[in-house]
Amino acid sequence: MPQFGSTIVWEKLKIQLRMTIDGEQWDWLTMKGWRVQDMRKNRRNYFKVPSKADERLLLASIEEREEVCRRIVNYDYEKSRAN
Repeated sequence: MPQFGSTIVWEKLKIQLRMTIDGEQWDWLTMKGWRVQDMRKNRRNYFKVPSKADERLLLASIEEREEVCRRIVNYDYEKSRAN
């Protein structure tokens, strides 16, 4: 399970965890395909999910979580913002 400050990725998106998550949240995220990534060794370009969006995802109830995640992955991220 990732620690506070870890980076998790899904396809071309990345989230830096600014809060701790519990086992149930991490199980749900891994079921959706999110993984911990050591960014020091990674040379891929990712789109950083806005902190407000990842906060909404991590604070969402179980019922709301699916919709918030869908909005995050379907958002049209600007190509110039990849890093």
